[in-house]
Order: sequence, then C-alpha cells, then structure tokens
Amino acid sequence: MPPIIKNHIFSHICVLCAFAFLCSLGSWQLLRWQEKKQLLAAEEQAQQTKPLGMTDLMSLYKAPEHSQVKLLSPKAHAAVFLLDNQIHQGRVGYDVINVLMLSNQKALLVNRGFIPRDADRNSLPEVDIFPKDLRLSGILRSPSKPPFVNHPFEDQQLNFPKRIQYIDTKQLEELLGFTIHPQVLILTEASAAVFEPKPSLKAWLTPERHLGYSIQWFSLALCCLIIYIIVLRQKGLSNE
Repeated sequence: MPPIIKNHIFSHICVLCAFAFLCSLGSWQLLRWQEKKQLLAAEEQAQQTKPLGMTDLMSLYKAPEHSQVKLLSPKAHAAVFLLDNQIHQGRVGYDVINVLMLSNQKALLVNRGFIPRDADRNSLPEVDIFPKDLRLSGILRSPSKPPFVNHPFEDQQLNFPKRIQYIDTKQLEELLGFTIHPQVLILTEASAAVFEPKPSLKAWLTPERHLGYSIQWFSLALCCLIIYIIVLRQKGLSNE
C-alpha cells in the first residue's frame, strides 16, 4: 500500500463520506426539482380543461388530480378544522377546512382559505357553519404530510373548531365515523364562501430553486474533493 494512502486512511474515509453526503443532497434536490416540475405541468394541464360539474361522489372519484371543479354546496357537517402553521402574505394563521356531506355518509373536505391567528394561541377563531347551496369553484388536490409530525390531532375530542397539524383523511374518517374523499377541494378566489384563497402552485412552487440548490451541493462536493487532492499532493511533495 502506498504511504500516502496508508498514512491517511482515516482522512480518506472522512472525505469520501463527506463527498457522498454532499452528492446525496444534490441528488435529492434534483429529485425535488423533477417532482415540482411535474406538479406544475399537471396543474397547468388541468387548468386548460373544462371545469367539472360534480353531482355525486362517483363523479368526484373519476376526477384526476388538480381538476377544476364547480358544484353547489350540499349540507355541511358541524366539524370545522383549522389547519395549523399556515403562512400567507407574511402572517401566521390557519386554513379553514369544512366537511361537506355528499351522499350516503360520504364527505368532501373543502379548504376555504386562510384566516389569521390571534396573538393568543389558545384562542381559536370562530368559523360559521358552511352555508348550503352556494356556488363553489376550486381545484382538487391530495393533501401532503409535513416531515417530523407524527399525528394530525392534539387530542381525540370532538370539539370544534379543531386544530390539526395536517390533513389525514383516514384519521379523520376514524374521528368522524364516515368516508372522506382522499382529495381536498381548494376553493379559488372566484368561489363563494372563501376567506383568503390559497395561491396557485405556480405562485409559490419554484422548481428552479431546487435546481440551484442541487448545483450548489454538487459544486461543494467537487470542491471538497479537489481541495483534498491538492492537500495530499502538497504533503506528498513535502515528504519527498
């Protein structure tokens, strides 16, 4: 074994681990770039199609992701959920989630948009019961789970409005006792009964940012390797 390798085995391992770690971060950011590009493409394609008029749950299940939907609001369940840790225009607050009963104990979650939070976190805002027979328009999206959050509820009590950390339709089904459609209807600005509407994906999803991060991580990995090679060459020359 050459002396330059034998005398620096530990440093070789450390540098190789750092190089592999930085490359993995770069690869992850590339994956996020691809995912967000696909999401934006899917939403743009859905927005170019004619809005779907929903009359029953079967029509809803046939609707693809990001479909535009128009319907008259059916009877609402008394449950009101406040989706926590939302930020809109620099303010912290909640997204208001109502439950619309479609038929045969089956329901659709509706995101009515943002409302600001009180200074006292223990004080929850009052939200009126969702009115019936309003013309709603929105986009169907599947909810996502944030990292490092293990459970959507702070407790299992049926007290409303109820603060939740994320939307888990299976957990909500167990809590409420009826079937819930896996997608959420995100109301748009043109809809009735909307608070401050959620921005479109294009307004906040920036795939280019992840591409930039990926280039940064790969550049750091390359710099790390080049610097280490230069240091080893200098040490080898000095030993001679």
